[in-house]
Amino acid sequence: MDGADVRSWLVDIDGPVHVADFGGTGPTVILLHGLGGSHANWLRVGARLARIGRVFCPDLPGFGRTRLAGRDSSLEANQDVVSRLIDALGAPPVLLVGNSMGATIALRVAAARPGAVAGLALIAPWAPLAGPADPGMRTILQSPSAVRALLRTQRTRPPATTLRHLIRLGCARPDRIPPEVLSAATRIARDRAALSRAEDGFGPALASLMEYTQRPAVLRATVGGIEVPALIMRGTRDRVVPAGIIDSLRDIRPDWTYHQIEGVGHVPQFEAPEEVARIIIDWALTKRITSLSAT
Repeated sequence: MDGADVRSWLVDIDGPVHVADFGGTGPTVILLHGLGGSHANWLRVGARLARIGRVFCPDLPGFGRTRLAGRDSSLEANQDVVSRLIDALGAPPVLLVGNSMGATIALRVAAARPGAVAGLALIAPWAPLAGPADPGMRTILQSPSAVRALLRTQRTRPPATTLRHLIRLGCARPDRIPPEVLSAATRIARDRAALSRAEDGFGPALASLMEYTQRPAVLRATVGGIEVPALIMRGTRDRVVPAGIIDSLRDIRPDWTYHQIEGVGHVPQFEAPEEVARIIIDWALTKRITSLSAT
């Protein structure tokens, strides 16, 4: 186990998928990590969300404690894994909670399977800008030099160094990360370093995200038909996903709820887990997606 009171088990989806189980009762909540992340990203949020449902967090293939095992780590492939995990849990409709790449995957699952999703709570989803990009709002994935730097860092540096690089990129104040969360993430990174390169999903997932962010027509097609309520969150000091992407979503879906989290970066659940959980719980209760558990 990588955190107190967190159980884990494997689900077979064309190979083992490691799933952290935060417990709880009621509607199913599935947490989805971002690029380079794992269930450790949600350690301080998962237990809090167990107040409103049964909370699970998979390590997507090629990340965390899930090997690729011959599978792909593209957006399409991970969309399929999440969709099949919902069925394997016997749980639809579910509340999908995602960050970054995980938020994008959640959007795609909700668009493809409307009956399987009850709501979306998403932090800084990767998405194409709906219109021409302002040069001042270019995303990291639209910068070839930044992409090369990410790949070089991931391939050539020790896992602890790579993790520190990703944390500096994703967090405004890395010193606010709870020690047990940082410790768990470091252990997982070291364990992954012992695996062969064929088990690493970072590069293919990054390439898939790059391709997706350059197709603006896809954004409207993906989110325009989603029929469930959604909460879109973003840290005010996010250096990865610019505000313009959130503005594009707001233009297409003004009926969704938007919330800025002050003073944090791209991974608010690292820097402000209590606030992130409170925002999600308050919104889910208001939208009647779930109710408070008796536990």
